[in-house]
Amino acid sequence: MKVPDLSALEYILHPMPVEVFLNEYWEKKVLHISRNQPDYYKRLFTLRDLDAFLGHTLTNDEVRSAKEGKVIYPRVEGESKTTLYQFYELYRTGYTPVVRNIHLFWEPIGEIANELALAFGCFISTHMYATPENSQGFSSHWDDHDIFALQLEGEKEWRLYDTGPTLPRYSQDRNDYQRQHPTLGQASQIIDLKAGDLLYFPRGVIHEPRTRTCSSLHLTYGLYPDAWEHLVTESIHELAEKEPLLQEGLPFGFSKNAAAGEALQPRAAEMAARVIQEARFEESRSRLAARVLGRIAPLADGHFGRLDDVAKVDLETRLEKRKSMVGVVLPQGAGVKLHYPGGTYTASAALAPALHFMTRQDGFCVRDIPGQASERERLDLVRELIQVGFLKVADPRNAR
Repeated sequence: MKVPDLSALEYILHPMPVEVFLNEYWEKKVLHISRNQPDYYKRLFTLRDLDAFLGHTLTNDEVRSAKEGKVIYPRVEGESKTTLYQFYELYRTGYTPVVRNIHLFWEPIGEIANELALAFGCFISTHMYATPENSQGFSSHWDDHDIFALQLEGEKEWRLYDTGPTLPRYSQDRNDYQRQHPTLGQASQIIDLKAGDLLYFPRGVIHEPRTRTCSSLHLTYGLYPDAWEHLVTESIHELAEKEPLLQEGLPFGFSKNAAAGEALQPRAAEMAARVIQEARFEESRSRLAARVLGRIAPLADGHFGRLDDVAKVDLETRLEKRKSMVGVVLPQGAGVKLHYPGGTYTASAALAPALHFMTRQDGFCVRDIPGQASERERLDLVRELIQVGFLKVADPRNAR
């Protein structure tokens, strides 16, 4: 099947327009897209890929097996370390092999994860579940992140419940919530997710997936978006570093004296007004964006093979950012720091115009870099940015 030339989010949601999803479903309600195209997600991963993948990853803790909430972790060292055949046996007895963070190891899944991270401006997790027929890996629960569930092969039944919390902050609160709400009640929706289908639900939706008459392979992308809370608190923290007023102690006796406590309200209102007036929310947005970039893993795109290209770079060389590479430039002491997926690069303030230029361009010649830097300084800069993985020599097919 020919895969449409779409962005990651368009590809996941097709044929639903992204605008419809963002306006009507994101953080609001469940979405089920039934396509009747079993091979739609086949390019991402198949059950036949699992043997080679498990054999490659049995040396780390990203793989485990789960059955009705019981989790078995593989032994990754020593003579008794877990083998692929033991995974076969666990699968035969109803266990679901679960692979965490598969986007770090499998490029087709990683490309989508990075695009989603940049589009939503948030950390992305991935999990792969291979469940045998008539089995359940985990019992009913809710998560503190939104979920895109892509059904790659087979079918899975999802029972969804309306009794979960609205946009919860932390999964750690699940135990307290379940103690306070011991019964689930009737499922609000029962969805049979078939190969090629998509299921989206916001964080806090209680879900209970299981297989019935056939096995299932599904992939989830978990979204952990920064909330308004994070932007506001980041702005307050930044302002507090510059404004001594916010560092003043609370009134004497406020913790035990009601009268002193009552005096907090007008003073706190005054402080809040000061924050609204003086906080720099754009600077805070940039800092949050930099944190997101720091948590995105760069794609394994063969960059080691390009490291020797630095010796060939001259003023006429055309350069471009690596695939899925973006950058944010922020002040750092007397200089600046470039933040990009998986890394940072610190430079003098004199190179800030050059770094800003490169983050905004799809491609450019070294000679075109603006600023007061000399030709030698520009060459040294781009050569180092190739070596740290931000830039590469442009593909001749992309040259203009």
